Amino acid sequence: MVADLFDHDKTMDADRTVEIYETLRHRNPANIPLPSGSEPEQHDHLTDILGRFDALLLDGYGVLNIGAEAVPGAVGLLEAAAREGVEVMVLTNGGSKPSAMTGARYRNLGLAISDDRVISSRDALIEGIAGADGPIGVIDAECALPDDGQPDDGQPNDGRPDDSQYVQLDPSRPDQWLAMARIVFFGATAWTLEWQECLIRAMEAGIPVHIANPDVAAPHEGVFSFEPGYWTAAILDRLPEAEVHWYGKPHRPIFDLAIRRLEAVTGRTGWDQTRIAMVGDTLHTDILGGNAAGLATVLITGHGLFRYGGAEAAMEKSGIHPNFITRAV
Repeated sequence: MVADLFDHDKTMDADRTVEIYETLRHRNPANIPLPSGSEPEQHDHLTDILGRFDALLLDGYGVLNIGAEAVPGAVGLLEAAAREGVEVMVLTNGGSKPSAMTGARYRNLGLAISDDRVISSRDALIEGIAGADGPIGVIDAECALPDDGQPDDGQPNDGRPDDSQYVQLDPSRPDQWLAMARIVFFGATAWTLEWQECLIRAMEAGIPVHIANPDVAAPHEGVFSFEPGYWTAAILDRLPEAEVHWYGKPHRPIFDLAIRRLEAVTGRTGWDQTRIAMVGDTLHTDILGGNAAGLATVLITGHGLFRYGGAEAAMEKSGIHPNFITRAV
């Protein structure tokens, strides 16, 4: 056990975030290293290399926004991509809201992103548990049950559990958790140690837990928040044999869904995946997952997880490298 890493009273920073991600490496896709002797190409802005790609899969937090503010240059990036015919999708691990709400929030920030171009870990999880038996306990302190009204992916939805199978979990009723067939963890917006203790008890009882968002931390103005990946990693440090299923980056379900959605919204198949770039600020989610999915990868270092530095040390420690590094979008 690495108790110091999971001291909830300690401030989260980039170094600690990377260390926690490293405790989860054996649960993640295998890293695909760069060819021997090669190094990531370094550029100032993502717009400098737009011509290298046919499509961008953009992370949300740390690439398009920091908390409630759009990242400087994000509007210009979207405009440049539209001019050059580069398709743009948003691939976010944020799972606490339906993607339609996330799309509306981006537009409120001045970012021209339609709902059908937002793919979230929430979407991947809901698709992944299609046909699952209930009752299904929902961990999500911010939203109601997942009656999402998602855009059509060209996939049938008749295997998706109906709303009657979902039960909003209440941390003041720990026995309720133990009656679930499985638990889905969408977000940790208002997480408390009371929630954590209920989740520990459920995992000790052998109830499968499905995690939408594997993020350990998310960047906000001047601070990092504790995300579902952190709270889950803290439990797995104590209960390594607990049954956990992951759906967001770096795991394959969200990438498979993203490619299908890209094909659906563009009406085009047969994409060269080496010309689809996963763009993000986090090595262990965006870059590791993009590499494993056979995509090009771009690490943004000037805003997001590494905005205060540490990217080079994290690459050295983890062995995870992108194809490209840019300071900003």
